[in-house]
Amino acid sequence: MLRNILARLSSIKTTTEKNLFINEYQNWIHNYKDFVLSLPRTQIASKDLKRTMILINNALADMFYYLTDPKVHPTTNALEGFHSRLKADYRRHRGLIHEHKLQYLKWYCYFENTN
Repeated sequence: MLRNILARLSSIKTTTEKNLFINEYQNWIHNYKDFVLSLPRTQIASKDLKRTMILINNALADMFYYLTDPKVHPTTNALEGFHSRLKADYRRHRGLIHEHKLQYLKWYCYFENTN
């Protein structure tokens, strides 16, 4: 059930859909929270479920900025792509001293943000 609720998360495009998601999630929490918390701590599946609940609870207030701010991406794909390129470019310059590494990262971020 929770998996079905979370599967629709990436398709939310309106405030109405956001509110529907939040209501469905809160209903799920209301119905299953005690059961999930009573699961044995030794099982990996129950640990993952508890972690997921905590993650969603902590992120819920900040999950939907993209609905009102066009500069905010709805997923982290753009950020992950940026870090992948940064890491690949950074590795080409392995011989830099610490001070030069910091300068390289600052310049890299500056030029990436001016495009």
